[in-house]
Amino acid sequence: AIAASALGLAADLILLAMIGGAHPNRYELLVFTGSVISAGSFFLSRRFQKLPGKEEKRIESLRNDLRAPVHAEVRTFDPSGFSAYRLVGIIAMILGGILILLVFYPSSQADQLLNLLSGLFTFSIGIVLVYFPKFLSRSNR
Repeated sequence: AIAASALGLAADLILLAMIGGAHPNRYELLVFTGSVISAGSFFLSRRFQKLPGKEEKRIESLRNDLRAPVHAEVRTFDPSGFSAYRLVGIIAMILGGILILLVFYPSSQADQLLNLLSGLFTFSIGIVLVYFPKFLSRSNR
């Protein structure tokens, strides 16, 4: 399918180079040419789907492997992976606090409101990132 699309695109580029950019029906020609060449090459490539010996066995082995279910061992909940989230949460809380403090910086009322809203939002994201993993680790014990 990718090769068929690439072939259709190449045919479109060749056609565009041949007719130039000023042809009144260039869009219709490009769509028609790309569709016909892509569809034709896609359906003609079905004739060459069978591969010789060794390659066919390898591909059939891959298909069988992909069909087989994978049985993984069941792992218990490990909260140590949440340390990165906790760090990002602390950083977000610090940035949110700085944005909230910028409300007291002399600027327009719109800027102060924007700083307050973005600071509260960032700070609340930080709180969620710091305390939600703790809640998860307590509930999965």
